[in-house]
Amino acid sequence: MFGGFRMIASPLHADAWSYPHHFVGAGTLVRNYVEIVATSGGDMNTLNLYGIVASACSGGVSVLRCNDIYVRSDAPQTFVVSAVEYGNHALHAGQGVLDGNRICQDGGGFATDAIGGYGSCFPAPVSLLMRNNVIETAGSGGSAIDFYSCGSDDMSFTLTNNTVIGASEAIRGSGDAAVMMRWKLTNNIFFSAGGGQTAVNAGDVGVEITTSEGNLIFGFADNAIHPAPLLSAGDDVSGAATPASVFVDAMNGDLHPKAGGQAVDTGLNVFGLPAYGVVTTDIAQQLRPPQGPWDRGALGSDGRDGTRLIFALSMTPRSRLGRRLNRRFQRRIPPAPFATSPATSRRQAPSATPRCAPRRSASGDIPSPGADRHGARRQSAGSRRWASSTSAAMSTTDSAALTPIVP
Repeated sequence: MFGGFRMIASPLHADAWSYPHHFVGAGTLVRNYVEIVATSGGDMNTLNLYGIVASACSGGVSVLRCNDIYVRSDAPQTFVVSAVEYGNHALHAGQGVLDGNRICQDGGGFATDAIGGYGSCFPAPVSLLMRNNVIETAGSGGSAIDFYSCGSDDMSFTLTNNTVIGASEAIRGSGDAAVMMRWKLTNNIFFSAGGGQTAVNAGDVGVEITTSEGNLIFGFADNAIHPAPLLSAGDDVSGAATPASVFVDAMNGDLHPKAGGQAVDTGLNVFGLPAYGVVTTDIAQQLRPPQGPWDRGALGSDGRDGTRLIFALSMTPRSRLGRRLNRRFQRRIPPAPFATSPATSRRQAPSATPRCAPRRSASGDIPSPGADRHGARRQSAGSRRWASSTSAAMSTTDSAALTPIVP
């Protein structure tokens, strides 16, 4: 277990084709602030930037819980920018749990994502459980969640009560005819704050949406779920919802469901059910009702006694890329969020675009293969280039020294 750290990095010059910063094997990364802000550097070979690479071995569980993860780049040579990557270090072969995190990604090319990776490259099934997360891609390209099949065994995804903000797409996937990628979507909010194209496109061959229940999707040109779910109940893909009708104050980062809005009491009650990830609380650790309908998304509407979790980063895109964030993960903060610029010490008024505000921490660089995530650019094992950066501060968990954590 590794927790309570501030991991901050500003990689101006990387010496590797693939540049990950923190590696989590079988174990738990809990309550950390991870911030990686990359500006233009001199190394034109730096193509892929990863914040956290989570890859458990077969039989192990990699858990990311209650972290703030912020990864941003405006380096023109950056092609892939991922906040959390599964499978690009030791080839993900175990189970993953993403629980109660705030994750934001900005910058890079069309292959970027906040959460990404690929399925099993070994003859063993893998899985990823995502519950009570707020996930955002703030750039103009890529997808909030993006996975493709490695073609060796099945992979299953369980997404329960997440709030996903995708500038272009919320979910994108690509399957393989030899294996199956299965998605189970429940009580999620998928919305685009920037005119996105397709909400959910999990692929066609070797892919199925096993169930889709109680999800709210709006803001995309196409709000439908592709492929069509095998079982669907209670989804709202009408597109009638807006950030103003769903959230208390989305533009200033208050993503609590708005009273009377489309996210309140419209979700499926899955209290403690193993098939849905054993969810009993929201991201703020407020108990969800054991009986009766649930709210959609990561935050519940109950218990608003002055407690606010703010998810917006009150900064304009790109122009303030190198500025450090001054927010801390906390329950109670002033109602009007501001960001302070270290250069001017002046408070900045909130921008109109929702941004993430994660926690900080100490940084470290680790060896990693430069495996490409996307099928069209997949490389053989022999052609993968390994990073040569050395560790500046310990930020890895040794899977051999940790007992796998069962969520």
